[in-house]
Amino acid sequence: MILRRNGRKEGVLEINLKADGIRTLGANLDAEWWGFSGIVRYDANEWFSLNLRGQYFDDEDGFRSAMTQKITANTFSPEV
Repeated sequence: MILRRNGRKEGVLEINLKADGIRTLGANLDAEWWGFSGIVRYDANEWFSLNLRGQYFDDEDGFRSAMTQKITANTFSPEV
């Protein structure tokens, strides 16, 4: 998405999202895990960008990671 103010280009905004998960594995196996990640990138001009990334992972049965856990991660980074 290109952002404009008074007809002038102000920057470019890019959004990427991904989700994944599973519910049932087989006859006697039932596990649930899921995750979500997203990145928002704003190109302020040709040489400077701002990036915001977020992730969430929920393995309530400990199937994917061998232990029950919920993980959240976020980062904010300027880029030149």
